[in-house]
Amino acid sequence: MTQTSDDVLPASGEANRSQRDYWDTDGPRQYRDFGDTNEALIAPFGQAMLDAAQLQPGERVLDVGCGFGASTLDAAERVAPSGRVVGVDIST
Repeated sequence: MTQTSDDVLPASGEANRSQRDYWDTDGPRQYRDFGDTNEALIAPFGQAMLDAAQLQPGERVLDVGCGFGASTLDAAERVAPSGRVVGVDIST
């Protein structure tokens, strides 16, 4: 199930308002224009993080700032078949 930040955070909340505004307007442009390049550049760091976490089948993972979800999917493979991974990102 996918939820937008407006579904999760109160509309009147000011916490992180500037970041929410950025990722609802200009921020997605970088992913649209450079997403594949960005993912390729940061993939080794994501793999190193997942290796360091030593995830095991059955564990639960929260992937904060998951972007396109590549790290979320990689984590899911590591905790399968009985684990669970949830990816969240400020960008809708």
